[in-house]
Amino acid sequence: RKDYLERLMSKVEVDSYGTCLRNKVLPECNFTREERHKLSRSHACARRGTHNVVKMTTTASYKFLFSFENTAESHYVTEKPYDALRVTTVPV
Repeated sequence: RKDYLERLMSKVEVDSYGTCLRNKVLPECNFTREERHKLSRSHACARRGTHNVVKMTTTASYKFLFSFENTAESHYVTEKPYDALRVTTVPV
């Protein structure tokens, strides 16, 4: 995934918030308690906390999300592509 992203980033602008070639940082969470509650119900499971609300809100501002898996296991998929779909972003 690193090689692929490096080649892609040499051609087009790519915002990377993850650990692989990070060039962006998630914004600070300055939501009120009511906003946090509303967002946690609409964008993420409340038990995953404020960080996930910020992550999902940020993801929602993009049309596409590279959702590379960290492992190559058969019959196993992490939440990454599903998180994108929850906020109507296309997982790639």
